[in-house]
Amino acid sequence: MKLKDFNDEYAMTRIAELNVIANMFGWKNINVNVETRLVSYAKMVDFSPIRMDVYYTTMTVTVSLEHPKKGKTQLHRRNVSDDELKILFQNPRAHTGKGYYKKY
Repeated sequence: MKLKDFNDEYAMTRIAELNVIANMFGWKNINVNVETRLVSYAKMVDFSPIRMDVYYTTMTVTVSLEHPKKGKTQLHRRNVSDDELKILFQNPRAHTGKGYYKKY
């Protein structure tokens, strides 16, 4: 088996696993980019769209949302475990102690 084949197989398996987790909490898969190893999800929460980008090889998660007081923000978290990812899919604003945010 070639390394490329292994990576493609890993990517498809990992994406499928992430989709199962996301679907458990009502998120919709809106984008997959195997080249950048990114899967994106979206959900409406309290009439506000939220986007979650998951880089599945590094498990870096970026949540883009409208904060009630700070406006448009992005929350970045690195090395997120599957259990922490489930928490983020339940509550995208949850504090994990692993990230930082940017205001736009």
